[in-house]
Amino acid sequence: MKNKHSKWHTVLLIWIIFASLYFVYNEWGRLSTVVKTVAQQSREEGFATAINGVIQKAQACESFNVFSGDSSVELINIQCLNQGEQTPQE
Repeated sequence: MKNKHSKWHTVLLIWIIFASLYFVYNEWGRLSTVVKTVAQQSREEGFATAINGVIQKAQACESFNVFSGDSSVELINIQCLNQGEQTPQE
């Protein structure tokens, strides 16, 4: 009787382990999908914020610096340069 009882405990323990692993595997897949979606949305919002900032600075018709790591460049809106070069029509 004790041997039969021990087998059921072993089978039950193995079933619990596999069921737990299956549950964790499924939830991990779902969680990683959510994390990837949130990361992608955050990256896209960051890009949009950066682009909007560049557009706002360019509309002010003043030069401004843009940096990326060790590189930098000075930018100005080309339409602002063209406004200064226009001559009155005769």
